[in-house]
Amino acid sequence: YTSAHYKNTPNDLQMLSDAPAHNVFVLLGPTAESSSNNNNKNNSNEGDQLPDILAIVQTSLEGKLSRKTIQAQLARGHRSAGDLIPWTMSQQFGDNNFAQLSGARVVRVAVHP
Repeated sequence: YTSAHYKNTPNDLQMLSDAPAHNVFVLLGPTAESSSNNNNKNNSNEGDQLPDILAIVQTSLEGKLSRKTIQAQLARGHRSAGDLIPWTMSQQFGDNNFAQLSGARVVRVAVHP
């Protein structure tokens, strides 16, 4: 069962594979360890099962923009694609130093119910 307020598209998967600043982190459930390797030779598939996926988070690494780039883009009233939080903070608060910092923005979170 999956419930979401947005729908994923094949373009989302393409963006994830093409964007070097995007990362996916997965939280896996515990794995069942066999009590003894010798006792389970007949059930060799038992230890080959994948653990349950409990949660996934997609992040985007942003920031580290040069001061020259920030000033040139803001003077024209234009901002480059990407780096959503640094550009927004620089524009809204007039702080050109903020975009020189770096951080990770959470793009999506999925949790198994």
